[in-house]
Amino acid sequence: MPVKILEIGCFEGRATLWLLKNLPQCTIWANDVFEQTSEYKEYGDYNHNYYDNFISNIEPYRDRVTVLRGYSFYVLQDLIKNNESFDIIYIDGSHKAVNVLQDMVLSWELLNDNGIMICDDYEWDRFADNPKKAIDAFLDIYKDKYILLEKGSQVILKKGV
Repeated sequence: MPVKILEIGCFEGRATLWLLKNLPQCTIWANDVFEQTSEYKEYGDYNHNYYDNFISNIEPYRDRVTVLRGYSFYVLQDLIKNNESFDIIYIDGSHKAVNVLQDMVLSWELLNDNGIMICDDYEWDRFADNPKKAIDAFLDIYKDKYILLEKGSQVILKKGV
């Protein structure tokens, strides 16, 4: 069965590759800024070209990937304006609470009924302004609009009740 996936924050494509290999009928719309951010600097000396690495890594599956280069806040709004929709949305972009909350709220508008939203790094606590705060706020605000499937290092929701 064909599955349309939106991935927010794909870095060099490891999760993208996993999805492409394990869901052979999926297409992925991959969003990232593909540039060094303050978060990347925390991981060490990352001075290479993220975009080129991503493209090289997904090359065998290139025909199944649409690359959306830019900040998710703007990319998601454009997708909403273009009436796009997705079966699965995987959120692993910024780790700052306000950005995660924006990604979740905007992505929810793009998620099909019965679609799956996966939020990574729920337990990630490198700084006080972390994804958990945003995810918990979203879970509270949208509490009557989803079924909670998993709440561990990732939070997985099914849209609808």
